[in-house]
Amino acid sequence: MATAMFAGVLAVYLFVFQGSMAIGSVLWGALAERAGLEKTLLVSAVGIAACLLLRSPFSLPEPSTTLDVWNHLPRPTMFAEPEPGDGPVLVTVEYKIDPVEAPEFLEAIHIPTHSPPRRRDPLGRLL
Repeated sequence: MATAMFAGVLAVYLFVFQGSMAIGSVLWGALAERAGLEKTLLVSAVGIAACLLLRSPFSLPEPSTTLDVWNHLPRPTMFAEPEPGDGPVLVTVEYKIDPVEAPEFLEAIHIPTHSPPRRRDPLGRLL
C-alpha cells in the first residue's frame, strides 16, 4: 500500500471513529435526558451483554492472510542512538523577570514548607 493511500485510509478511519464518538455521545446524552441516568446505564449494560451473547453465533471467520505487523513506514532516524544508561534527563526552566517586578515574582513562587501541599480542582485551579 502506498504511503499516500495509507494516509487516506487512516484519515477516513479517524473521521469515522471520532464522528461515531460524537454522535454516540449526543444520542446517549439525549437518552439520559429523557429516560434518566439509571435507565440509560441499564440499556447500555443490556447492549453489552447482548454483544457478548451474540459473539459465538456471529464470530468472525479465520483470516486467509497473515496478520503480522505491517512495517511499511520507515523507522524515524535519530541523530544519536541513546544508550540504555543515558539519563535521567534534567529539564531546567529559566525565567527572565523585569527587575521592577522581581519582588512580586519571588513572593508568588514562594511555597512555605510548613503548609500542606496545594490542592487543585479537576480544571487545574488552586483550591
